[in-house]
Amino acid sequence: MGLQYSAGTLINRTFTPATRSDWVNNVSQAVSDAGWTAISGTPGVSADVKMETAAGNQSQKMRYRFFDPGSGTSAQVTMKNVSESLTSQICYADPASTWRVIANKFHFFVFKTGSANRTAARSFVCGGIFYVPSFLTLSPDAGWLSAIGTTDTEGTLRDSWRTNLRQNTVTNPPGRNSAIYNGTLVDNSGTATNNPAIACWQANAGSASTQGYRWEDNTLPVYEPLIGWWTGSASGNECKLKGQLYDAAVINGSYASETSFILDSHTWLGITDAASPNIAADATLFLAVA
Repeated sequence: MGLQYSAGTLINRTFTPATRSDWVNNVSQAVSDAGWTAISGTPGVSADVKMETAAGNQSQKMRYRFFDPGSGTSAQVTMKNVSESLTSQICYADPASTWRVIANKFHFFVFKTGSANRTAARSFVCGGIFYVPSFLTLSPDAGWLSAIGTTDTEGTLRDSWRTNLRQNTVTNPPGRNSAIYNGTLVDNSGTATNNPAIACWQANAGSASTQGYRWEDNTLPVYEPLIGWWTGSASGNECKLKGQLYDAAVINGSYASETSFILDSHTWLGITDAASPNIAADATLFLAVA
């Protein structure tokens, strides 16, 4: 299918929130600047903001609530379909430290900057819609929400796209993941098997036993980040591909977090961190930021 671009505004900025509300303000303003629509609340101002993505290639949209609950430690994020008949579990973000937000009109990635924070508690939240190929019939929605934080105060080290593109095969448990496709919501929180797709396709893995991840001349492949999760609501069902992230690519090989390079007239920033002790495959997720 080739890489899919949003053809819109790309946001890449850092911020150091002082409070939960400050975290909500910065993230809601970023997605608004990227082209999302405010459904309730005022981006950059309100402590409770509901935002809707732009329409994807099959008119799919998704809504996200960025919320300061008024007490506790963390800001909260939830996902809803447009009719709001489905609501995901809550994802939590600890506002302490400096964060980076990367957003386009279809998705957002928010994480604490620096390698030291790649598995920090409640340090990563992302969500959005994705490109659905024309041979699949979408009715009416498709989207995902993923985060390290599963409770307001937890300190558990959890893996995510920041550390590994195959969360089901690593030492630490994954975080909190939700996905909606064709009217079905799946939620998974902290289990290491049948994680609802928040994963990109990648080469076979295993450090010394890695095979087929580079060309004969050592050139590393760049390819589409395809995502999938189990079909229906039962975790034992087969994981099937649902679509492809916009403004994103997978490059085989390990890179330091936030590595930047130029490709296809875009500037790209690495999300997966090579410093992770649990990388089960030599592949890194990159996002277009300019």
